[in-house]
Amino acid sequence: MSPIVEVDFDEVPDEAVAVGAGLYMAEIKEIPVLQAPKEDPERGQMAVTVHVITTKSDGSETEHKGRVMTDYHCLWMDLGKISFKRLCLAGGLTPGKEGVDLVDLIGKPHQIQVSERTYKDDAGVEQKGSNIKDYIIPE
Repeated sequence: MSPIVEVDFDEVPDEAVAVGAGLYMAEIKEIPVLQAPKEDPERGQMAVTVHVITTKSDGSETEHKGRVMTDYHCLWMDLGKISFKRLCLAGGLTPGKEGVDLVDLIGKPHQIQVSERTYKDDAGVEQKGSNIKDYIIPE
């Protein structure tokens, strides 16, 4: 007998709703770090940050609470280093020349700026999506 997927699909929407553009509070759930393949040693590490939205930035409830957003930081590129540093600073850490211990970021509340985008999928159908645009560093 084949395995059964035990999900009540009557409770699952037919389409995913994009997270609306705006400012949200989030926490980091996990940060897997991918190493460069042996055949491409010029590429360094890639940190994949998995964020869970908790509230709007003002602390009020949001329909997106619990939604997961993923961001990819290519640490061999300047933009990847900058975005990861901004994430650390937004989470209250001060990364230095020794790097940062990823355990210190897990569960840290931080503010994210989300942007919406429209794109065409492989079938040419217009879709809506959302990305983490920036990490807001407290003043």
